[in-house]
Amino acid sequence: MPGGRMRVLTLNCLFRSRPRARLRVIGRLLREVDPEVSCLQEIFLRRNVGLLMAAHATYSQWGPFVHGGLVTLTRTPVESSAFEVFRTGLWFEWGARKGLLITRLRLGGRPVTVINTHLLANYDEDWARGNRYARKQLDELSQLASAVRRVPNEEFLVVAGDFNVPLSSPQFAEFMAACSLTPAFDWSQPPTGERRTLAIDNVLYRAPAGVAVRAHAEICMSELVQIEDGRSVYPSDHVAVVGELQW
Repeated sequence: MPGGRMRVLTLNCLFRSRPRARLRVIGRLLREVDPEVSCLQEIFLRRNVGLLMAAHATYSQWGPFVHGGLVTLTRTPVESSAFEVFRTGLWFEWGARKGLLITRLRLGGRPVTVINTHLLANYDEDWARGNRYARKQLDELSQLASAVRRVPNEEFLVVAGDFNVPLSSPQFAEFMAACSLTPAFDWSQPPTGERRTLAIDNVLYRAPAGVAVRAHAEICMSELVQIEDGRSVYPSDHVAVVGELQW
């Protein structure tokens, strides 16, 4: 496998609070960051996808909605995609139809599979295994792991999104170990600044056997921006994580 480079960004775009105005700004910021792949969450309306003005946008259509609110943007054409809804969930999150969007493409002539996902939120912010939300999150991590294991080992794999489970939790460490996934962003050294951030967004990767990867990641879209009515807002209630993978 010849040497190469791939930049992958993930951002939960926040479905409420003037989403169209913020998505226009997010689209501009994405063009400035210029990742090969962007995994976006909470874009629930099809009509909002066009605001991002991306070269290629992949999502699962559900009438006027986007299944799971998951949209994957790529610079290169997509070979195939599929959406899988999580079997677990809560009644008041049912309309979101959270799950995972699997996109297969080629970068530099090599096959790459990207899984964009958004797990159930833990409304208690308590990730102990006995917590009512944590138990359901374990079920979703198990389903996500099954999807990961279906990807051939000779393919480069990226799993990115809003996991709603901290990198430091034992269950997430077990999930990554079982799937041979490595995080690009080290949340043990959280970014400084005024904004409160949770270690729940990340870019994970699995390289083909024999391929050594150097990974670096940072946050972006953490500063106030001006939207069309002149107000200053944050692009989202999350920050974006952009990982650069080199091999």
